[in-house]
Order: sequence, then C-alpha cells, then structure tokens
Amino acid sequence: MRMMKSVGILAVFAAGMVTGRLALPPAYAVARADAPANPYASMLHVGIVVKDLEKAVEKWKAMGFTDIRVSPPNAGVDRIYHGKPLNAMLKQAFIHGTTPLIELMQAPADVASPWGDYLKEHGESLHHLAYRIPDTGPELEKFKKLGMDELAQGKWPEGHDRWGTFHYVQDPGGGPILEFISRISRHPEPGK
Repeated sequence: MRMMKSVGILAVFAAGMVTGRLALPPAYAVARADAPANPYASMLHVGIVVKDLEKAVEKWKAMGFTDIRVSPPNAGVDRIYHGKPLNAMLKQAFIHGTTPLIELMQAPADVASPWGDYLKEHGESLHHLAYRIPDTGPELEKFKKLGMDELAQGKWPEGHDRWGTFHYVQDPGGGPILEFISRISRHPEPGK
C-alpha cells in the first residue's frame, strides 16, 4: 500500500513537471528575454603583447594550441594613438578554438604605439579585453564620462563594403585596456 502511494505521488509529480515544461517557457528564457541587450555578455578576445610573434606562436603551439592563424603584418587605416597619427606595422596571430579567442600582437620597437609602449612598460602580458559593440559612439561617450581615456583608434577593411573599427579605452589610473570593436559601412548614406 505504501509502495503504491509513493509510486502514485511520483507519477503525479512527474506528470506535473512534464506538463509545466511543455506549457511554459523555461525560467531562464523569460529572464533572458526581459534582460537588456548587453554587449559585455560575451568577450570577443583577449590581446597579449609579445616581443617576437614567431617565437610566441611556436610556444603556444608547443603548449597544445594548434589552431593558430597568423595574419599578414598591417598598418591599418586612420590609426591614431594619443591623438596623433600612428603608422606602425602590427604583426598579429589569432588562436582559435578557445573562448574567448586569444590575439598575439608584436609591434615594431622603433615606433611609439599602444602595443610597443605597453610591452616596454609591462613586458609580455595581457594587453586588452575586446568586446564587439554595435555602435561605439555611445559606449565611448559613456566611458569618457566615467573618466576613462581613449588611447587609440583605427580601422581595417572587412570585405568590400565594411570597415572594422577598434577603440582602446583605459582608466588613467591604470587597470585593463578595453577594446571596442565595431563594423561600419564603407559607403555611408548621404547626410550621415
């Protein structure tokens, strides 16, 4: 008798659970639907400055990171560092298969740049945390109002129709550099 009562209670409980799951969206779905869009919910990549990109790539491969894609050296477009034009060839490699991606960066030693100057001051280390932002304008204004400085900015071609853009911001007292990455049209609409 006790056994049948226990089985009956479990059956009613299981039927209620199944009915509830079929009839209502999961609690996390409701919570996520009500949450405001958060561009910081997922980090795009972390950037690490290195002295020698080729040696760094070999070291990371030896550690077991096999999907490393080395990009051709590039000077970017319209790069600015501390308010002045920046013409520096940056060497980069991206380590895929990790969350977030890992970016390795080597800057020329003979030119002031956000990467080379950081390397001189801190050695090989974490340089920045990168987030993809739909529109960098409002984010930059928000962070400037919080007292953060924009260190550098620039862009690079992404196909025939878009530019990829980056902006580095940092608290003048130190702390991590945040990189905002966005995409903009190469052919803006007239009047915008």
